[in-house]
Amino acid sequence: MKNSIVKSLFVSLLIMVITIGCGGRAGNKEEKKRVLTSFPKVVLPSVLTSPIDQLEYLADHYWDNYDFADTALIHNPDVTEQGFSDFVGLISNMNGDLADNAITKMLSKAHVADSVMFDHFLELSDKYFYDPNSPLRSEDNYMSVLNYIISSPAIGDIDKVRPIHILDMLKKNRPGDIAGDFEYKLKSGKEGTLMGVKSDYTLLFFNNPDCGECARVKSYIVGSDVISKLEDKKELKVLAICPDEDLTAWTNDSYPSSWISGYDSTQYLTNNKVYDLRAIPSLYLLDNDKRVILKDANIEQIERWLGSIEQ
Repeated sequence: MKNSIVKSLFVSLLIMVITIGCGGRAGNKEEKKRVLTSFPKVVLPSVLTSPIDQLEYLADHYWDNYDFADTALIHNPDVTEQGFSDFVGLISNMNGDLADNAITKMLSKAHVADSVMFDHFLELSDKYFYDPNSPLRSEDNYMSVLNYIISSPAIGDIDKVRPIHILDMLKKNRPGDIAGDFEYKLKSGKEGTLMGVKSDYTLLFFNNPDCGECARVKSYIVGSDVISKLEDKKELKVLAICPDEDLTAWTNDSYPSSWISGYDSTQYLTNNKVYDLRAIPSLYLLDNDKRVILKDANIEQIERWLGSIEQ
């Protein structure tokens, strides 16, 4: 793990750190204006030689030279959003506590400085950490954002309703948890349950044929040598579930005979919010006990994980 962190760190350092001397501060208004055309970088003290120490310092001081009170920076994505994006890349190399502290510190600075700026940073957090289409999506990091909002005495109860609901949903079916059980029905009318699936691994695939990305994922699974080999050895079972009420497309579609393809006949999944299905497809990899290994992962991540157990 440390080697991976160190490797990623040096990539981050090359992108994010400029090596300037102690006299690098703007000496006049014109120079200050020029610096703010890009995100103000962090200068690493020369005494820090350990990559881990450098990473922690960057996270702790990343926003020191950013003016949270200057709301004009909201409209300059080359400064604010680019800086936020690079920050997300930086904390992706950290353990949970370090990332949580870095996010909390950032939000606290924005919150104290200006309410408009704080709202903007919450929007950026939504976009990068929570949006299903974000390649940098992170439940852990977004939970840090939600916890900040919920615990802040300066934020009213009404503004905490949505964060509390989202946090409750994100806490469901976390890696290491036993996945929520549910009943499904096949086209034949036969019924079954998630817990009734007997296999070393279960690939739980929430989908609807009307969804273009669902079709892509379906084709990817079918064409995956890694998944096919595990299916052939009876070590993996694909459980494809349509959670939607309108079954027209699902009824007219076909699935591989090796899969279990069913639907939520009572809308139990939706009504009881057993899974966070704000977007589909949604994939979970489960072990023999139906304990979550990977939650809401993309199919490429799941394939890589399964490929690692075959080596």
